[in-house]
Formats: sequence, structure tokens, C-alpha cells
Amino acid sequence: MTTAATAKTTTTGKRNKKTSDGSSSSNSSSSDKSNHSNMWIFALVALVAGLVTEPLWQIYGSKIVSNVQETPSQSWSDDRQLQTDEESSSTTAATTKTSDNNSNNEFVVEESAKAQYSCSPEELNDFLHDFSVPGMHLVCLDESSNLITMYYKSLRSHVLQETIEEAEGTRMIWLDVRSVLQDKLRLPAKSELKQPWALFSPTGERLELGEESLADAPIDELFSLGMFLVMEGGQWVWPGVRKGFVRQIQLDETHNATLKTLSVRPLVFSVDGFLEDDECDWIQVTAEPHMTQSGVSLMDRDKGKPATDWRTSETTFLTQKTPEILEIDRRTSRLVRIPQTHQEPPQVLRYGLNARYDQHTDYFDPSLYANDKMTMQMIAYGRRNRMATVLWYLSDVAEGGETTFPEMDNGPPVSNKESCHVGLQVKPEKGKVIIFYSLKADGKFDPRSVHGACPVREGVKWAANKWVWNEPWTY
Repeated sequence: MTTAATAKTTTTGKRNKKTSDGSSSSNSSSSDKSNHSNMWIFALVALVAGLVTEPLWQIYGSKIVSNVQETPSQSWSDDRQLQTDEESSSTTAATTKTSDNNSNNEFVVEESAKAQYSCSPEELNDFLHDFSVPGMHLVCLDESSNLITMYYKSLRSHVLQETIEEAEGTRMIWLDVRSVLQDKLRLPAKSELKQPWALFSPTGERLELGEESLADAPIDELFSLGMFLVMEGGQWVWPGVRKGFVRQIQLDETHNATLKTLSVRPLVFSVDGFLEDDECDWIQVTAEPHMTQSGVSLMDRDKGKPATDWRTSETTFLTQKTPEILEIDRRTSRLVRIPQTHQEPPQVLRYGLNARYDQHTDYFDPSLYANDKMTMQMIAYGRRNRMATVLWYLSDVAEGGETTFPEMDNGPPVSNKESCHVGLQVKPEKGKVIIFYSLKADGKFDPRSVHGACPVREGVKWAANKWVWNEPWTY
């Protein structure tokens, strides 16, 4: 943006000089000569009279600079129309400096706006990992040098750099950056059974770049950010960074939330500040009259078996779009930075004494449902799937009822699907929320997201699942 504005402004100054030299005749030119002569006579008289003449030279000098700045809006309107609205507004808001001697009637325009993220070590610490994260890449973009710095798989120690050389008078466009990203980060080619990769701001807002049809689009938004992330799976995933890492995020004008990383493999967060006690109570009261025995989606190998072999809870779905549900849907969308259209209705659960849910994954592996036409259509034969689960705890539980992740930290697979003594256990507490990801940032299944509900030993456990998909949920 700076280069374009400077080039146009400098050229304008040179053209104005040509006019004032008299190479093209005009009434304004002869008028200027007359004004100049009168000014010299006035200055001589003032000198003879013993007056201080420095202010007169300042006035004369400022008149020259003023003429240079006024001319573009009159003589160069055609060139200025070539600027985009964004460039024009940036030029207007820019800081103007004059050269010391004004010998060429040139002036330089410098952008006053700075990048939101400087890619300083402090800012990088909020996103980089000491281990590789497949499908998640951090990119820093320096407009002053056209330098692209890439942290491959968000790994602190795996740094790639590329400088884009542009012809004089041209600016980087999306095609330039896209080509570097595809080459250096080995981004996957477009596939009918995979979501296309996408760009996001460090706060999880989708950036409208990525499509080949936008190849010649300007990249002012990327320059203004200074830092962005590439997600090969096409949807935002919060960087876990490390176990115990805490991140503050804004949900809306009145709600903030705190994310704490409970596990990085699988990726699990606890969330504080998401649900209010009265919301938990309302969900229970609304769901209670409709609770029935929970079902399960049976794999091909388990057809004909009762759901109680795995799950002994009661459940219902809150399908009515009441204002209360819509509000929580909206807040869930802001929490995971994925649109509301990608959410299933909330599934409310009640676990009585000894009720449990054996260990399982929330995604649907097409290889295990090949004979289930309904499920295969639901997942578009592998293109879409459950990506993340937002689990709400709606009551305290005196004993038991933990959510268990037995394969945390690369723990070995557990043969006993009822085991609650290894890995991560999250205790139910009213108002607490956890997020865990079934798909990794590259869009592939995470088998370590296997989890279960431990038996309730005392009290009643109320909870609710909010399943978020990597594509609009239309089933």
C-alpha cells in the first residue's frame, strides 16, 4: 500500500514541476510568475525597512508545498481513480512529509497504521509449539521487505523464509503469497473428499483468501495483521501450545472466556466463563420431560446389539430454536470460531447411579460404516465429519462421572473400554465446559480423542454435548 501511494504522489510532484517550469503554457503559469515577482519586491522592501524576513520565506515555502499537494486532486484525477477504496482511504490517513530542499517538489507518504501482530517472541509464544502440529502453520508477513517467515507445523524450531522480489512499481498480490505457501508448506491439492485449506487471523477469524479465483487479489489484510495461520483442514483449531497454557478470548461484548490446555494429544481445553448457573438449570428443566434411553450409532460389526452394551444414560435433543438455545449456539460459535450452521442441536444427557458410556470416538470413520447408507450420506462419504465436541457440565457430581481420555500424552491404547484409571480425567462441575477435537488441524481423524464417561458413584450427572462439524450440518 505504501509503495503505491508513494509512487503516485512522487510522480504527481514531478509533473507539477514541469508545469511551473513553463514547458506548457497556461493562465495559472503566468499568474504564478507575476505572484513570484511581487513577492520578491515585497521582500526587498521589507529588508530595506529592517523587518524580519524569515516568516515571509516560510510563507513562500509553504505556498510551494501547498501547490504540490493540491495539484493531484485536479490534474491527476484519472490516476487516482485507479486506486482501490482502501488505498484511497489509507492515502488520506497517511502522514505527509516534505523533503528538506523541495528541489524536485517531491513529498513522501508514510503509512501511520502498524501491523496488529509484530511476530515478536512474546506474541509467537502464544502460538508456537515444541512439537509439530500437523496441518497448522504460522506465517509472518513483513511488508517493508516482502519477507515471508513460515513456522512449519507451528514448530518453533522449523523456520522457513522466502523473499518475494517484485518488479519496480508493482505490489505483492495473493498469487505471490499463495505460491510460496503451497511450495514451502506442502499444502494439499484440492480434493472432493477434503475441505480446502484456509487462512485465519490469530484470533480465529477466517480470512477471505485461499481460493484460486482470488489469485490477483490485494493482500492488504494480511499486511495489516502481520501474522496469520494456515489450517489445512479448512477450519479453525485453537493452538494448544503446551499443557497448562492459558488463553483469554472474547466471546461478545459481555462474555469473555478462559481456555486452559488440559492435553495437547488429544487436544482438550477447559473453559471458564461460558455457562451461567441459571442456564444450566434452564437446560435441565427443559430437557427433563423428554429424556429417554440413550442410543448409539452402531458400526457394521455391531449391528443388532443393544445400545446398553456401551451406554446406560438417558438423553434428548433440544431441537427447538428458543431464544435461550440460540444464544448458547451463538456463544458456542464464538468459542470455537466455527459458524453456527456447523452445529448439531444440543444433546442433553442424564447419568444416574452407575450409568456410564464406554470409550469411543465422536467422528464417523467411513471404513467402519460402509454398509450404513444413512451414516455415509450424513458424512458425505468422508468429506464432512464431527470436528469438535463442546461438552457442558450442568451439575456437580459428588463422586464419579468423570470424562476420561485414556490415551492422553501418547499413552498406549486401552483394551478395557470401561477403564477410568489412566490418562486424563475431567471431573464434572456445574458450569464447566470442555472442548476436545475429533479432527486434527489437517482434517484427519485423531484416534487419541477416544473418550468415555466414567460411572456415577454418587449423585446425578447432567451434561450436554454440542457437536461441531467441519462443514454445515444439514442432515
